Amino acid sequence: MSSDHLGLEFADRPEATAKTVVDLWRADLAEAEVLVRSQPDSAAWNTASLRWIVAPPDGELTRAGNRAIGTVDVEMIRSTADAFSMLDGKFGGGHARRALIQYLHTDVRPMLDGKYTDAVGKQLYSAVAEALLLAGWMSYDSSLHGIAQRYFIQALRMTQAAGDRLLGGWPACWAPRCPRSSAPWRREPWPVSATNEGATSPW
Repeated sequence: MSSDHLGLEFADRPEATAKTVVDLWRADLAEAEVLVRSQPDSAAWNTASLRWIVAPPDGELTRAGNRAIGTVDVEMIRSTADAFSMLDGKFGGGHARRALIQYLHTDVRPMLDGKYTDAVGKQLYSAVAEALLLAGWMSYDSSLHGIAQRYFIQALRMTQAAGDRLLGGWPACWAPRCPRSSAPWRREPWPVSATNEGATSPW
């Protein structure tokens, strides 16, 4: 997939989503000009939101990789994302944005390629979705709105794979519209009905 469309699609399969987020992290770290200069695409956002609403549930997320992944690994992702969220809240999104993307590419990427049960896989995808939401916020705060949108769309797809509709309500409502606080999606779920009842995105 070309960089100009990278991250804008709501993939059909979870494994395609995992590949997309890895490619997005890599392109972001390389400061791909197409991404840096990109502007939000309202059509892509409308399509992703609609597909999240009407798409059937994904199948099992069981994966037979080489490295065994468990709940401790998932908790590691959540705890690390919490630390980055604290830095974001104290110093602003631009302070540690690149460090977060580097962590995701270096440490989380191998986990997505690992071996896990369906239950752990769903927890893993949910944790990665939270980290992608944070990456989206930090990108948005850094005026990288096109990149932010791509992280929000992929976070939405990850929540679909995880079966986490509550978390999915955050990117589905167009995250920058939502109340802003440190990792707000963990405590104050956005009513999914807002998406169904015509809440529109300026994207």
